[in-house]
Amino acid sequence: MVAIYCQKENEKQIMSIHVGVDLGGSKVRIVSSVRGQLVSEQSTSGPEFTPEMLSKRIEEYCAAQNIHPDSIGIAIPGLLQPPQIIQCDDLPNFSNTDGSTIGIPEVPTALLNDVDAGLIDALTHLPSDATCLLVMAGTTIGASVAINGKPFSGVSGFAGELGYFPIIQDCESTRLDKVAGGRYIISKLGVSPEEITSGILHGEQKYISAVNNAGQTLGRVISGVMSLINPSHVVVGGGTLRFPGYFESMQNEIERTCLNPILKVCSITKAASGENVVANGALLAGKAKMIVSI
Repeated sequence: MVAIYCQKENEKQIMSIHVGVDLGGSKVRIVSSVRGQLVSEQSTSGPEFTPEMLSKRIEEYCAAQNIHPDSIGIAIPGLLQPPQIIQCDDLPNFSNTDGSTIGIPEVPTALLNDVDAGLIDALTHLPSDATCLLVMAGTTIGASVAINGKPFSGVSGFAGELGYFPIIQDCESTRLDKVAGGRYIISKLGVSPEEITSGILHGEQKYISAVNNAGQTLGRVISGVMSLINPSHVVVGGGTLRFPGYFESMQNEIERTCLNPILKVCSITKAASGENVVANGALLAGKAKMIVSI
C-alpha cells in the first residue's frame, strides 16, 4: 500500500506545475516549471506597488503561460512572520499586511523572505553539510545563513538583515543598505543603471569609483561576518552585480581583510542560478508546501 501511494505521489509531482515569485524593490520576477522548462518573466514594481497588484501580476503570468499552478512560492523583501508581513522598507504598501491574501485563491502558497528563498536555491548547488552565507545585493542588501546545511533564522525569524549593518560614511553613521545597495548607487550618481554601466565601460571615473566603493564596503562587512561564522561558502547574487567591477571590488576587499585561515577554506562565488536564484527558491518552497499537504 505504501509503495502504491508513493508512486501516485511521484506521478503527481512529475505532472504538477509550480510557480516562484521574486518580489523586489524595483522588479517582479516570476518563474514556473512548464513542460520541463523553466519559464521566466520580469516586470517592474516600485514603492507604489501593492499586494493586489502582485496578485494580478501572478494571475496574468499564469494566464499568459496557460497554466493553473499546483503551488506558488512568493519571496518578499523584509521582515516576515508568515502569513504576516511585518516590515517591508522597499515596498511600504506591503508592511503590516496579511500575506495570505496574495496569490491565486485555493492554490497552496508559501510566503517567505526573499533572501531565505535564495538560500533554498543556493543550497541545492552545495554539499549537504555546507555552512553558507548567501548575500543578495539588489535594491538593498540582505543575507541568509545555513549552518551545516541547516538554515539559521534567529529567534524571531529575522536573522540576515545585513543591510542594517552600521557603517560610517563621510564621518556619519549610516547603514550598509545606504552605501552598497543598488538604490544608493543610482541615487548618488543620479542616472539610470544603464548609464552607470555604460559609463564604467567607457572608463568614466565617477561611475567606476562609486561602484568600486560600494563593492568594497560590502566586502568589508562580508569579511567581518566570515570571521564570525567561518563559512565553507559565500554566495552572492542580486541585480547590483550587473555593474561592472562591483563583485570584483567586493571579492578583492574580502581577500584583503579576511583572516587567511578562514578565507582559505571558503569559496566566494556568484549564485549559480543567476538572477533566478530567489524565484527558484520560492518555487521550491511552494512545491514543498504542496507536497506536505498531499
